[in-house]
Amino acid sequence: MKKLSIFFIFLLLVLALISGCRQEDAIRFPELEDGANVRIVIDPNASFFNFENLASAKLVYDVYSENKNIETVEIYAYFVPINGDPTIKKLFETYTQADFDAGSGKIHKEFSAQYMVDFFSLGSLDNLSGGDGFNFRNVTTLTNGRVFSDSTFLSDSPAFGVNRPGAIAQDIIQAAATTSFTCCFNTFVGCPSNLGGTYNVVTTATSTDGCCPDPVTVQYTTTLVQTGATTYTVKDFSAGTYTAWYCAPYGLCAGDFEGLGAAALDVCGTISLTAVYWGSAGAGSVDPATGVITIEWNNAFGDAGTSVYTPR
Repeated sequence: MKKLSIFFIFLLLVLALISGCRQEDAIRFPELEDGANVRIVIDPNASFFNFENLASAKLVYDVYSENKNIETVEIYAYFVPINGDPTIKKLFETYTQADFDAGSGKIHKEFSAQYMVDFFSLGSLDNLSGGDGFNFRNVTTLTNGRVFSDSTFLSDSPAFGVNRPGAIAQDIIQAAATTSFTCCFNTFVGCPSNLGGTYNVVTTATSTDGCCPDPVTVQYTTTLVQTGATTYTVKDFSAGTYTAWYCAPYGLCAGDFEGLGAAALDVCGTISLTAVYWGSAGAGSVDPATGVITIEWNNAFGDAGTSVYTPR
């Protein structure tokens, strides 16, 4: 009887061991595969085509990869005129693993404004306008057949159009040193810009909300912070107007709006201003003689105003 009990205990231990092994097999993870490491970094000193000197203007960028299994890196391009529809996507450049190996993981490229005109059959440099854009998309194929593409993009459109190009996560599209895959990058025809600084802003605006139907005039001080060759940030899209309307009735005050911020773009004196909330968008111009910026803006609710930025 004692031996029989020992036998049953031994049998149970064996069954438990077999069952444990089977469960381990059932939850075994597949081997992980490396993705595509293709990083494109634009030279900040040659990031756009200078409209004031197109004859010598150029775009310069470097393509980096640590992969050893690249079949092709295909760079596609669109021409996006400031007034008009974008061109059909064209294959702009193709790189292979051999190209990366030859440069120790780096490919250096330079393209003149004239090259872009010829590539898109635009006729001459005289046919380029301030605000014209060139959008690039990266489609990378590995030797195992895996494809990393630009399929997350919604559309391409003129720089100031109603339907701006589709976007994905900011940390992916930025060509920072920590980004492993650059799916896209853009350049444009622009002019040197130097609008950074502190401004006194006077805004005259009207709200569609029942809380505050009367026109208001708001005085505000803000700073345009330059973030790129022609790009800026400003802490409050409405320059204090949203706060004047909605702080008392709804508790939406300066701290709320100033924390969200807005982005400004200067294309040869034509200014666009956008914010991520309420469909806030505006456009205007800068007076080259005085530096005064005038922007007419509105939002998805129909609130509208005119803000005049005077340099301090």
